[in-house]
Amino acid sequence: IAQDYARAGRVIPFYGDWVKNVPHLASVIHTWDFVVPGLGDAKPLRWMMCLHTEFTVFVWTLVGIAAAVNWVVGRTVRGAWTVMFLFPAILAYDSNMGGAADHALALFAVPLVWLGVRVGQTFAAKTCVLWGCMAGGALLVKLQAVYMILPVALYITCCLGVHMWRLQRSASLKRRGAVLLLLRWATMPLVAMTVFAIHALPNWQVHLNPLYPLAQDIFTHSRPRVPDAVTQVKYLFSDWHAHPPAELSTRFTEALKLLWSFSFTPHYSFQKNAPITGALFTLCLPFLLFIKANRRLWLCAGFALAAVFAWAMTYWVDRNLQVFMPLLVVVTAALLWSAWHTGRVAKTGVAVLVGMQLIAGAEVWFSGLDRVASAITLIRSSADARADQRYDGYRKAYVDLGAALPRKAVVLLHNEHGSLGINRKVLIDWAGFQGLIDYRPMRSVADVWRTYKSLGVTHVVFGPTMHVAASKQEEVLFAVFSRLFGRDTKYFGGLQMFPLPKSEPPAQGLKVGVLAVGGLADGVYDVQQLGHLDALPPQFWVAPQPVNATSDAQRVLTEADALLLGNNVPAEVNVQLGDRFRALVYTQGYRVFARQSLAPAP
Repeated sequence: IAQDYARAGRVIPFYGDWVKNVPHLASVIHTWDFVVPGLGDAKPLRWMMCLHTEFTVFVWTLVGIAAAVNWVVGRTVRGAWTVMFLFPAILAYDSNMGGAADHALALFAVPLVWLGVRVGQTFAAKTCVLWGCMAGGALLVKLQAVYMILPVALYITCCLGVHMWRLQRSASLKRRGAVLLLLRWATMPLVAMTVFAIHALPNWQVHLNPLYPLAQDIFTHSRPRVPDAVTQVKYLFSDWHAHPPAELSTRFTEALKLLWSFSFTPHYSFQKNAPITGALFTLCLPFLLFIKANRRLWLCAGFALAAVFAWAMTYWVDRNLQVFMPLLVVVTAALLWSAWHTGRVAKTGVAVLVGMQLIAGAEVWFSGLDRVASAITLIRSSADARADQRYDGYRKAYVDLGAALPRKAVVLLHNEHGSLGINRKVLIDWAGFQGLIDYRPMRSVADVWRTYKSLGVTHVVFGPTMHVAASKQEEVLFAVFSRLFGRDTKYFGGLQMFPLPKSEPPAQGLKVGVLAVGGLADGVYDVQQLGHLDALPPQFWVAPQPVNATSDAQRVLTEADALLLGNNVPAEVNVQLGDRFRALVYTQGYRVFARQSLAPAP
């Protein structure tokens, strides 16, 4: 996003690219890194600047943690910020400094709670406005801000009720005071929505939906839109494997369980399921029953548990725990400090707990050695007389590909959305992550060409590292189009790029022969029959019936224009292919072939 904003010199819309359509305040901040003068054209240096900006945000988050711990315990606690590193998820893949928005949102966690408590005490006008600005700003970073906003908003509303009740005792202030309190309370969501309108209003203008790509079932005129956009957003854009149970009572029960188990049983892990996301927070919570905990500590512990509960009720993606992890750290640091000053026995227990966490998360500290090695190589480049080549290896394939394109090129990036380095207008076709391109109505490579042409695509990029096609129909259509009709193909590492053909390919509808492919009966199909999105949950699967159901390989090879052959087809089938078919793609569970006669003349 920052790359595209900087290239255009302004904030631009992303038509149908759902990942780029949700709030991204962090990317607006990173745009500064792409345009700040003095760094020249060294793109990797600007990418590093983005990571440095994110690291700066992280440092200020540590400052907030230190200040919040002092506020909670009521005295200066030296080194409280170091407790953050007892939550070593911040060092693990998908949660570290990688240019994502998680750490930017985490900066808001402590101020939202701190200001929320102040609002509940005084309902001062300036504090109410400031909290509304903070909530709106958090939503601009990432919608997962609701994990923190909702519990604090509920607390503020309860405090409003208490203040209103107290006003009943003073008849002279009753009416005026109640109206004033209600106005200040209403100011907070109004200010928050006004700030969030920075994102919502442009979304309404471009997409006719302030929450695009979400809420397309409410804003039914959202654009661009594929026919089953609501289903794709619900199950693909938001990975259905991470959904909590659909039944509300079951979801509530599981969320209560996750309050205590979320840090011990990760839902996806790159660290052998090590407890790295908050085990110490969970283990320290019982301290509340044995120490002299003040009201602030109880409140912060309640907010932390409420944030975990909100996460557990919505979307079980562990990286999203990062957004309120500073709050978990504050509570843990305050509990450890309070327990430590209880007595010698307590000190022993604290030392054992901290030691156990250090041992359990020890491997994570070394999980990023590739990044450490890369940094050392960068530092040594001057001493090795390679200063002019120090950045050459960073996303080289993408940078070289971008340099080979005309400045006004429009790139179709097949089944991928990461385009950093290309630095040209990029459209994606990955089902579940965009609403612009839908292969399911297509029956020929001519349909593919017409769709690309209508969108202004000038070049097509694909590669073996891209994601598997969303459907077997897409796999066949794109394989035939790119391998048979893509000419003047250039190679950049694992990426392949070819210009969109100038002339329209044949409009012949493709017949696809299927043999030994799991979930499909043997036979010959119209290519449109294979349009089911394979990544959808099993309940959406309806097995298509072939136009000609047969396991006779010779008959299938005679009638089909393209083939899907499973890995367990009899050896004689491969022999029968002869010179009639050309291998195009080897993917998960099957291979794609096309009849040689489909290829255009040289």
